[in-house]
Amino acid sequence: MRQSLAHDPKDRYPSAGVLAQDIANYLTGEPLAAKRPTTAYFLRKRIWKYRVPVAIACSVLATLLGMGVFAYLRVVQERSQAIAARDGLRKEVDKAKEMYGFLLRVLTWADPESRTILIRESLDQEAKAVANLYASQPEIEAGVRTSIGLLYMFLDQDDAAEMQFRSALELRGQVLGEEHSDTLFAKQALAEVLWRKGKHDEAEAMFRHGLEIGRRTLPEEPVTLCLMNRVAVILEQKGELAEAEALRRQSLDIQKSHLGKEHPDTLKAMNNLAALLRGTGKLDEAEALNRQILEIRRSVQGDEHPDTLWARSNLAGLLEQRGQLPEPVSETKYKVLAYDGFEGKLSVDWKIGRPDPSHF
Repeated sequence: MRQSLAHDPKDRYPSAGVLAQDIANYLTGEPLAAKRPTTAYFLRKRIWKYRVPVAIACSVLATLLGMGVFAYLRVVQERSQAIAARDGLRKEVDKAKEMYGFLLRVLTWADPESRTILIRESLDQEAKAVANLYASQPEIEAGVRTSIGLLYMFLDQDDAAEMQFRSALELRGQVLGEEHSDTLFAKQALAEVLWRKGKHDEAEAMFRHGLEIGRRTLPEEPVTLCLMNRVAVILEQKGELAEAEALRRQSLDIQKSHLGKEHPDTLKAMNNLAALLRGTGKLDEAEALNRQILEIRRSVQGDEHPDTLWARSNLAGLLEQRGQLPEPVSETKYKVLAYDGFEGKLSVDWKIGRPDPSHF
């Protein structure tokens, strides 16, 4: 109306047809030509014209958004509950592992005869009750069965240990999948008891399968490195030294990069490789490794630590093999000798008895 009555002719409608079109637009809710064509104006006119469909669409959208928010909150809540439940299971499994470690330490010093009788009876009772106690908690049941199996192995009850390890492996495979580190540990434990029972082919196949999974999915996990070491031992026993050496080197590289040169596991891996190299006649590299081990042991643990003495003994044996010691190392009462390459001297320490290699 304002444009049709404007004082200046330039501000009026150019023709009656344009005015009529604007009147029609007004009646149908379309944008007017007389208005400035802004985005907000066009949107307002469109929304008003289609206000009923827009209102329905907004209502549907609000409903969908509300359902989405509700579903998201529900998923978050259930996920939090699942995480809490999983953490609770983990704590129970850790308790079982701690109990196993405690029992193992106690049993180490127990009288063998009373230990076998009393503990075997207790383990038999616990093994029968496990399935009922943890019927709805398969991960805890698997952890407890693994601990019981390890204790059976300690008591040289390999048949009973095998039963527990097979059950633990099946449970962990179902709950965690075959690529989980706990499942691989159960597989390794079962393979170990099978090896002890003389089922070498089945045990080796299980060790190798576990190693293949570990190298593909968990290359730096301790269980993979243990499997790598175990397969290397089997290869050495079979005389397949080239493949064994490759595994030893790979294991050592992983230990160095993941744990550092001074970590006990790294030093064990270095010692294993040095022993293999010594057996294959690669004495220069074996000696270099033995010297490096001894240097680290002395700097970290001191000259009198059993680990240091054992490292010195290994170096002394290698030097004796190379003819660089003045006299052989005694088998029953051995000398721990270390060669000082810088001063060209030999220092000799005496120690009665031979330490248990498993401690090193």
